[in-house]
Amino acid sequence: MFYLRIFFIIYLVTFQVCANSIPQFSFQDQYENKIETKNLIGKPSILLGCEKEDIDLCRKIGRKIFWKLQNLLWKDSSKVKFIAYLNLKESNKLIEKYISESKEKQFESIYFDRKGELSLGLKSERVYLRIFNSKGNEIFNSHIEVITDEQI
Repeated sequence: MFYLRIFFIIYLVTFQVCANSIPQFSFQDQYENKIETKNLIGKPSILLGCEKEDIDLCRKIGRKIFWKLQNLLWKDSSKVKFIAYLNLKESNKLIEKYISESKEKQFESIYFDRKGELSLGLKSERVYLRIFNSKGNEIFNSHIEVITDEQI
């Protein structure tokens, strides 16, 4: 019975670590820059995910977080990776047109999850914010509709 309890505890701890580690993905942004999980190891990382309908909300909240990050870290801001992404597993012509036009407007990079690799946890009309430490372990996650400067 003792060994069964030990096995169960080890199983729970292992599952918890795996469930909260940085997920595997490979994305491209509208400028065809590529980002993969392996590029994030060794750096604190922020993943900000949205459904395709929420691109404006994603940009609005993403800009606030990125701006605050730049101001708080100043010289060290390049040591933190900030990745905003859209779930585009079920894209359409209107969305593709918007993406194409955004290249000319020089918007900030937003990565495209065309395979639905990080679609788990996304909610409509909310952004999914996850923060990982330099070892790739999740240290924070939240679904956000609105964000104030104080919350950041």
